[in-house]
Amino acid sequence: MDKELKDIKDAEKKAENIISDAEKKKAELIEKARHESMKKLNQEQSKADAEKENKVKNRAEEIDKQKQKILDDGKSEVKDIEKNAGSSMKNAEELIIKKFEEKAGKA
Repeated sequence: MDKELKDIKDAEKKAENIISDAEKKKAELIEKARHESMKKLNQEQSKADAEKENKVKNRAEEIDKQKQKILDDGKSEVKDIEKNAGSSMKNAEELIIKKFEEKAGKA
């Protein structure tokens, strides 16, 4: 009977060891899964950040190009206005002189 009792205790001890090992393995697998998921999350976050940064950079470059075009167009318009204003000023001067001469001739 002592042998049977010892066999039962040994079997219980083995069962406890199996359960303990299974619990440890479960904890290790859960930790590994957490670690892998955090690693994947960090990789995806880095990828998303890089993509966002690239899009912002590209958009900033587009805006700079548009800004430069607007500035260039504005400078061109200013030159045209100055050119036309110079021509108009000359015409205005000639008209004023002509009117002055007409009035002076009548006097």
